[in-house]
Amino acid sequence: MTAESKAARRRRAYAVTTSVSELEALSVDESSEVRRGVAVNPSAPAGLLEVLSHDRSVGVRRAVSENPNASSATLEMLSHLRDWETRVGVILNPSSSPSVWNALVDDERLDVRLALAYHDRSELDTLDRLAVDPVKGVRQGVAGNEATRPETLVALSRDEEASVRRAVAGNLRTPVACLRTLATDEHVAVRHEIAYHPMTPPDLLVLLGRDDSSAVRRGVARHCAITQELLYLLAHDESVEVREGAAYNPLTPQALLGVLANDLSADVRLTAARNPRCDLISLQRLALDESAEVRSVVGSCCGATPEILDRLARDPVPLVRAKVALNATTGQLNLEQLARDVEQTVRYGVAANPSCPSELFASLLGDSNRDVRQAMASNARLTPELAVQISFDEDWEMRAAVARCASVPVSVLSDLASDKVVGVRQATARNPSVTPAILERLAADVNFRVRFNVASHTAVTIEILDRLRRDCSSGVREMAEHRRREFDPS
Repeated sequence: MTAESKAARRRRAYAVTTSVSELEALSVDESSEVRRGVAVNPSAPAGLLEVLSHDRSVGVRRAVSENPNASSATLEMLSHLRDWETRVGVILNPSSSPSVWNALVDDERLDVRLALAYHDRSELDTLDRLAVDPVKGVRQGVAGNEATRPETLVALSRDEEASVRRAVAGNLRTPVACLRTLATDEHVAVRHEIAYHPMTPPDLLVLLGRDDSSAVRRGVARHCAITQELLYLLAHDESVEVREGAAYNPLTPQALLGVLANDLSADVRLTAARNPRCDLISLQRLALDESAEVRSVVGSCCGATPEILDRLARDPVPLVRAKVALNATTGQLNLEQLARDVEQTVRYGVAANPSCPSELFASLLGDSNRDVRQAMASNARLTPELAVQISFDEDWEMRAAVARCASVPVSVLSDLASDKVVGVRQATARNPSVTPAILERLAADVNFRVRFNVASHTAVTIEILDRLRRDCSSGVREMAEHRRREFDPS
């Protein structure tokens, strides 16, 4: 009988379907790569991981430190090993207890202390000690950590390093009194963070609205707590980026937006056109703007009238016509005209338009450009009959496109979940209409990207997430752990 190759043994070691007895046999394999596969396997029991935690290979021990199945005793032992990456693995392990890794607060390795400083489960006393670390990067991590106590943030706001003070200024838990102090900091980057901080009070915004830095004033102009008086002043600021900030603000009144829509700067006019409060008179004027980019924004605006869209549908610049083609409010006659456009980007817009008339489906699915055909296959208005037809297409990208379609029948999604091409299964796992039963199958897929999509899906069940929390891929485990907390925040 032919001996099994190392590559085959390695695949079995990593496979989530490998039995415990097989994993035990593979755990003593001569190849460290195979033993590492066992160490990361979500099916590996705690007892087997305890044995592998004493493996002669550093890579195997590191893999054990990251496996959520590892026991507290095993993680405790690994936290004392000389290899710093193993100690970091213990810190990042979702099953490890802070009481185990918080003892590493005085670790000689910077990477270990950084992992603690940025970790949202670090204990308050640990963060307090790291707040006086001699390395500014560690203090910066504590300053930006929302688990840090307010009193510690106040102390860090007086740090000699501007990067640390800037992290405090951006922390959502920083007390308002501390924000007031940092608003007069000598470094622009610190004041910039205060200007954008959601808890900055209106009176402090008035102070920052007079700042010498246009970047700071721009942040004030975009702030949701700005007063109308200050907004009016900044809308007439000498700096283009400050006026652009005022044009962006959803609180800017229509009359003031009208002024900004007539600004000398195309960037300001462009931002005003994007503002949902931009009035019809301003849109009509911007539809005639000399800048094609401005006209394209108007073409994509849901508030544009049929007359405006009709004009822009005949614009000489393809970008403008493409935006009109993608606009859900564009009329059928204009879409029929744009579906025959010589530019494929314009036809693509029609194919992707959520209001695309069914009369155009056949011609767009037969378009000479693949991107156009794929856009049509992904369109939510695609009929079930066409979805079934496309699911058998020889081009796997067409099958992937229909797998992304929100209106595709569940029976088609079920078939696509078994497609031989990974890209099709990935698309299926992201489909908003996919059922828990299909996700259950995809959760056992050999490709980690498919399993990651399952973990991040809104329809994923607690049972699937609990399985994926023990996945061999750290990315899948982290996503599953994050989603699991959404079900049970405690």
